[in-house]
This record gives sequence, C-alpha cells and structure tokens, in this order.
Amino acid sequence: MIRENTLTAANNWTKPFVSEVAEVLNLLRENGYESAALVKLTGLSEGKLCDWTARYKREPDEISTIPYPCWCFLLGLVGHPNIQNNGQPYPVDARKVMRAFKPDAFLPANKFVKPTAKQLRRIIGEETFTKLSADDLAGIFNWKPGQFQDNLDKGNLPFLNWCLILMFMGFNIQKMILTDLDSELILG
Repeated sequence: MIRENTLTAANNWTKPFVSEVAEVLNLLRENGYESAALVKLTGLSEGKLCDWTARYKREPDEISTIPYPCWCFLLGLVGHPNIQNNGQPYPVDARKVMRAFKPDAFLPANKFVKPTAKQLRRIIGEETFTKLSADDLAGIFNWKPGQFQDNLDKGNLPFLNWCLILMFMGFNIQKMILTDLDSELILG
C-alpha cells in the first residue's frame, strides 16, 4: 500500500518507504519488466533500482533514497502520472508538441534521440505556446534550475527529465516506454 503523502507535489512530498518503491518495481516485474528490461527502456541504472529498495524485506519501513523526479517517473510507468499536479496534466495542444519533435523523441531510452536545443525552445520558454519556463519545470520536479537550463541550452536533456515533461503535458509515458504491455498497468 502506497501512502497518500508520497503522491503529492514536491513541496509537500514525503519520501516513500523502500517497501513502497519495491511495490511499484514488483508490479513492473510481474508484467514482464525485470530489472534488465527496465534499465534498457528507462535509462535508470540497475544499481539505483536496487539502492531505492535496499533491505525492503528486513526493513520495509526504511525511508528510500529515491529522488522525487524518479519517484514521479516510476509512478507514471504504473499508471499513476502527474503526482506533482494532483494527477492532472498541464493543458497543452499535444499535436503542437508532437509536431515540434521528430518521432524518435517519443521512444524508450534505448531508441530515444535527444531533442535539440532548438526543438526544446519550441515548447519551453516564456514565448512558447505552452508558456512553461525552465524555472517552472525545475520547481515542479525539484530540479536544479541552472543545471536544467544548461541541459536545455545544450540539447542535452536526460531521458527521465524529457519523459517527466511529456507526462506533465498529458502524454502517456507508460505507452511510450512499456511498448510490450498487453494492457495498461494500474497501481492499486
């Protein structure tokens, strides 16, 4: 059972127990996504996945070391997106977003091609149709603003950050990343 206070915006967030992170990862495993497959499709390291659930059988109520953005990402994969916004996506025209990028920007980590700085400027910045600024997104996901802006400027946005931005705009990252699912995963 995942506690409600782990399903909130970063400013009210309580870190999950290792058992709660393990529950999410076990749901993915039960649906054919073992650690090696998750590493390949998400770009998360196997070591980090293990660190976030360390000792869950002996100490299930130990606080996990999982960072907020990674927790948001894993929850999005199991059908619980946008905890940072009470489950609601930011209202944008998804077709405009999709037209701003090549199709390979909407693939799992092992096939993903990073959007260029020029492409990212089409949707992130004060003068864009989304009206989302780098500072807005950094605040929402608890990212370091300067580092995030630098990644945007260099077209070097990490896959996880890209997925969180897409999820925030209403894209289903579960369908984007877990392409072999028979049906949608939903965290109970």
